[in-house]
Amino acid sequence: MGWKGENPDTVYHHFDDSGIRVYLDKTDCSAETENCARFFCQHQNYSSVQVKGFYYLRGHRKQVIHSRVLVGVLEAESLPPELFEIVHCLTFWNQEGADCYMMNAEKHETYSDFILKCIAADCRVVVEPCADRFATGKGGNHVWVSHKESGIRILFIHF
Repeated sequence: MGWKGENPDTVYHHFDDSGIRVYLDKTDCSAETENCARFFCQHQNYSSVQVKGFYYLRGHRKQVIHSRVLVGVLEAESLPPELFEIVHCLTFWNQEGADCYMMNAEKHETYSDFILKCIAADCRVVVEPCADRFATGKGGNHVWVSHKESGIRILFIHF
């Protein structure tokens, strides 16, 4: 299966904050969203040594509230083209997650557990055609994608 994932650099608005590139949906470039993205970065204590960028993508139409944004953290120098589609999945889950959760969550499953389970499944689908180069998995409160040979993490996805 081939993905037509577009390069996030051309699809999303971005700005730099202390050496970290922050990506936002083009329809969500308000001062409030930029401030919330900056706060998220500071709250997580990210530095440009550890993190090269992060995707704070709330969706195009129905935007998730700031406290529920599923964020993709770029730890590699750049995002390999084979993984572009994962970033677009973040926009989808932030936009449609609440509706999907209401229709499909299992009894006693929290919103964050449901969404992380879904994005983990998306990551497996995207990584499968290039499983010789990349690996993905789910930890308790995050999903990750790494280079298979070196084990160096590329993306870290969490709330």
